[in-house]
Amino acid sequence: MPREIKIKAAIWLSGVSLVLVTFAYEINSLAQSPSGASHAYYVDSSTGDDSSSGRSPSSAWRTIAKVNSIALAPGETVYLRRGAIWRETLEPRNGGAPGHPVTFTAYGSGPAPIISGSDIVTGWSSTDVSIFHARSSRPNNVYVDGGPGWGLTRACCLPGESCTRSDLCATGPMTAGTSYWNPATSELYVWLPDGSNPANHVVEAAVRIYGMNATADAGEKGNIVVDGLAFERTGGYGIYFYSNAEGGKGPVGVVIRNNTVRQTGTGQIDGGEYYNAIHFDEHVELNTAPEFIDNRIAYSGGHGNAINSQMADGARIVGNRAEHFNHNGFDSKHSTSVLVRGNTAHDATEANGIYQEYCANGMIENNVVYNVSGSVPGRGSGIQIDAGTSGATIVGNSISNVLTGIYLITPATARDNVVSHAGHAVLEANAGGNFENNRWGDSPIFYVNGLRETLAEGGALLPR
Repeated sequence: MPREIKIKAAIWLSGVSLVLVTFAYEINSLAQSPSGASHAYYVDSSTGDDSSSGRSPSSAWRTIAKVNSIALAPGETVYLRRGAIWRETLEPRNGGAPGHPVTFTAYGSGPAPIISGSDIVTGWSSTDVSIFHARSSRPNNVYVDGGPGWGLTRACCLPGESCTRSDLCATGPMTAGTSYWNPATSELYVWLPDGSNPANHVVEAAVRIYGMNATADAGEKGNIVVDGLAFERTGGYGIYFYSNAEGGKGPVGVVIRNNTVRQTGTGQIDGGEYYNAIHFDEHVELNTAPEFIDNRIAYSGGHGNAINSQMADGARIVGNRAEHFNHNGFDSKHSTSVLVRGNTAHDATEANGIYQEYCANGMIENNVVYNVSGSVPGRGSGIQIDAGTSGATIVGNSISNVLTGIYLITPATARDNVVSHAGHAVLEANAGGNFENNRWGDSPIFYVNGLRETLAEGGALLPR
């Protein structure tokens, strides 16, 4: 072949190679870029349309139901418009893949998008001067103009009827500031604190159990990120993950961060349903390592843990803030190597700030717990290590205004903590443990191995 023909052939082949390489690069970039048009859906409850493509803010979908109807591909993101509200439940059909999660987050400006578990109740009629009623599905709680924090007190019956408080209601016959739902008629009765007409207020009935429900057979709803959303006024859970762990597989890669979860469950009534604000659980213990980061939780009712992580080795509970929880602020069970770091739990009654049960080798460090009260030891603990737990390390925490500062059913190591103003004891260690370099405040009381002790000069514990 003449030299000039060989050169032209080489140039042609090089050009083909360059085109193929460029084409392959572009395909790969589209597959990996989370900002590509094929990787984003937008939802706007005000101006969206479910018949649109959903691919841009100007062609946004309208409903969460539309999101629930599609199988999202790994790496895709669903954007909910800030300032919008949906009275629906988010139920993703599937998760993503390692390194390519399915993400639910916000776009635009303004407050976080809200997924609400409540419906607005209208059509009120008066029963007498102060009591009004309207048709409603069964509510687990009732709120008026966004409050009160725990919802209206649930009454057991109407005025003049005979009933007493039970696990299902907080007071007997209705009084001011209560609600009552009649299952026979599906009528909701309210008696507002000031006796006013509820038609002049926004009355919300918490009729949906879940804000987000990701129930799975195995690991198909793993690799999901929930970021920057608000879940409020649900009848049970704010964010719920559960797997039957079929084949020994669970949802890995779950990240729940920067969310606000408020007013969930049945208020200060615990009917045994195990409602928690943020809940992650599996049928058997697996190394799924969910992450709960920088969430804000308030008024978690029912069972009432702000964050509840079970059967999940390697879980990370970091930088969260919980207040007004009905049971525990940050609760982990049946898990190994759980990290609880940099959280704040405060202002709760008959509750514990941080709690572990049947866990191994947990690290609880640099948390703040205050204003957590209780009537007996085991309630009102800043940090409680309960039955079946081993190898717990408690370091660098600040605890104040509690019943018991650190309450240990099983041995643990506690060092470099600051504990003060504990009504019962700064430390109760029923099976001993290792305690070094802690600061216990003024006139501290200790119970170690069943004996009451005080702190002698030099820091030694002395029996009394």
